[in-house]
Amino acid sequence: MSLRDDVDPDALMTAEDVAKLLGVNVAWVYAQSRRRRIPTVTLGRYRRYRRSAIERWVEEIEDDPSTRERPIVGRARR
Repeated sequence: MSLRDDVDPDALMTAEDVAKLLGVNVAWVYAQSRRRRIPTVTLGRYRRYRRSAIERWVEEIEDDPSTRERPIVGRARR
C-alpha cells in the first residue's frame, strides 16, 4: 500500500489530513504528537505534519518490528 499520490511530499498537513491518510482518529494523531511518537512541526499553538516525514515514519515502523508500539492497556492518562 502506497501513501503517495499527486500531493507535494513537502506539503504541511493538518492532523485531520494525517488521520485520513493513515485511517486513524484525529485524537490519535494529536496524542502521538504530544508523546513525540509521530513527526510533528509545531508552529506556536498549531501542529502540522510534513507528508514526506509521515511517509518515512510509516515505512520505518513497517520495516522494523521493534519500533512498533506496544498495545495500550487500560485508559490513557491525562
